[in-house]
Amino acid sequence: MSDETKASAGRAIEIEARIAAPAEAVWRALTESAQLRNWFAPDARVEPGEGGSIWMSWGAGVEGTAMIEVWEPNAHLRLVEQWAGARTTIDWFITAESGEQTVLRLVHSGFGDDAEWDDLYEGTLSGWSYFVRHLQIYLERLRGMTRTMLKQRRAMKVPRELAWRHMLACAGVAAASIADAGAVVDLVFGTERTKAVVEVARAPGVLGLRLPEHGDAMLMVELEPGGESWHCGIWLSTYGLPDAQQERLRKALDRFADEVCEDEGSAEPAQ
Repeated sequence: MSDETKASAGRAIEIEARIAAPAEAVWRALTESAQLRNWFAPDARVEPGEGGSIWMSWGAGVEGTAMIEVWEPNAHLRLVEQWAGARTTIDWFITAESGEQTVLRLVHSGFGDDAEWDDLYEGTLSGWSYFVRHLQIYLERLRGMTRTMLKQRRAMKVPRELAWRHMLACAGVAAASIADAGAVVDLVFGTERTKAVVEVARAPGVLGLRLPEHGDAMLMVELEPGGESWHCGIWLSTYGLPDAQQERLRKALDRFADEVCEDEGSAEPAQ
């Protein structure tokens, strides 16, 4: 971490991934609108270069703009955001190794040390834990393919811990079975039953599963930060599936959301 990054940090999130892809491909995935749409936000616009910006949206009310402070192609990208009246900094460090191997390190700093930041910090840590893994899978397995996003996002008022346990029960999996990354579980996903590989599990924040029987589709269930009222997001990223299979998964996601969220809130329309 640079001295400037350290100076902005109260608490920081640091995640490192070794990716079987060239540094140029990693850089493009972080800085090109079309690439960001394939693993991160379903809608993105980039004004490249220092002084530029990256706008991203997961739907109405879940969008924001980060300013670009450092733009060093294939090496370092720094984004600056304003959260809760404070500056937070997102640094992506890219190190190329031999054999088209790349080490990617994320440092998200600027979170306050006091308790009022705890929920936001933990929610952001859960989110990045999933998205860095999704980026790695996209670059190693799905590069060049276009994502189709299916989603449900619903308002919730029950405690997250209770919602997490209920979600696992709906999915037909035990907490112990998702403790290890790489574990294979039998997933009940609405109207579908399928094998799933555990990629990320952080209770009660985010569960990330890969569905090999559906072209390595990526399922994320996110219990978002918030107070007594918060949102549960269920996001399914698919790549190159036939229309009939895609429609089956859309129905499965809608049913799964009904079961997980029950009548806790109204749903945004699935896409």
